[in-house]
Amino acid sequence: TPAGEALTARILRRTEQAETALHEIGFRDFRVRHSREIPTIEVTAGQMDLLSAERERVSAILRECGYDESRLITKLRNTAGKPV
Repeated sequence: TPAGEALTARILRRTEQAETALHEIGFRDFRVRHSREIPTIEVTAGQMDLLSAERERVSAILRECGYDESRLITKLRNTAGKPV
């Protein structure tokens, strides 16, 4: 969460639920971030093809977790797990 936004049990549940579901469809080195109700998925360059191929399923997962997937932000992660 960004500075000034409280980290709540609801936010943790949503991000954990999204990460679990994305892991089930093949994502491995990634993170779901929450910023003012906007989901950000950070993936490595090697998983961008999977993200493109599974875009509809990713959107459905985010909707099921309570996010507005139309505002999805995608970022690349390096191998150290930091956004590029």
